[in-house]
Amino acid sequence: MILFRHGDPTYKGYKEILKSFADSTHFISPQFFFFNFMEMHDPYIKHVGDVNTKIEYAFGYKKLNNRTLNKMKEIYFTQAGKITSIFDAIISKLIDEKQLDNSIVIITSDHGQGFNEKGYVGHGIYNYDEISRIPLFIHIPSSLIKVNQYDKYTNTGLVNLFDFIKDIIANENVSLRKLKSEIVLCESYGIQGDIHLSPKYENRPDFNKIKKKIDIPRKTLFKGNIKLTLNADGTVEEFNGNRYDYRELTDYLSIFNVDKYFKIPENEETSQKYNNKNINGMKYL
Repeated sequence: MILFRHGDPTYKGYKEILKSFADSTHFISPQFFFFNFMEMHDPYIKHVGDVNTKIEYAFGYKKLNNRTLNKMKEIYFTQAGKITSIFDAIISKLIDEKQLDNSIVIITSDHGQGFNEKGYVGHGIYNYDEISRIPLFIHIPSSLIKVNQYDKYTNTGLVNLFDFIKDIIANENVSLRKLKSEIVLCESYGIQGDIHLSPKYENRPDFNKIKKKIDIPRKTLFKGNIKLTLNADGTVEEFNGNRYDYRELTDYLSIFNVDKYFKIPENEETSQKYNNKNINGMKYL
């Protein structure tokens, strides 16, 4: 991975990766290629790419003006176009080598990016939809295996991909429906790494209070269209169901051993908040 070549924060090494792949001639035996393209990852603008600067925005100590935010969005979508051209180059190489009909191609991401939709710019702290819902494209040649139609309305966890690929390699009759899960877990772990803010911020009387609220693990469960995000301190970050959905999802948390590390609200008062009502959109507490 190459960052900041020639002072450009949007260039992160894709040309070198593509050249290496273009020079590949080893398509006789089975091959596995893993490409980690960082072109859509921040930073997009140098002065807002520093980790500490992003934390200052997250703490509310600095405000990101609309002009800068819109510029970041513009660059983000430009980078999306660049990624599309990169995928085109890879697919073209497979076609030229007559290998596309003998290849499984998976395009996905490990996270998305927040652009202040809910007061946060970046990723890694919260599990908002802009960060946790990611694209997943799969090409499987019809000559390789017969698959059933994929239900686009189900949730898929990336952890399902491993067994899915193994079954295809074993030439089993695999359904794309195997990718779906009744429950999908998404996790975040607060602020990653050490932060070193300016003393004028770290010495503020509200610094530790804000840090304690932000710098905590979060677990999110998706079931169908229902989403529950629970903070480690027992507060609910997001929820869009009723009291019965709430009880069901908190029961699932024990399956993932979340109850060993998280304070899970189980009392009637908490679940009563969602009694007999379906919230339109997410509820932020």
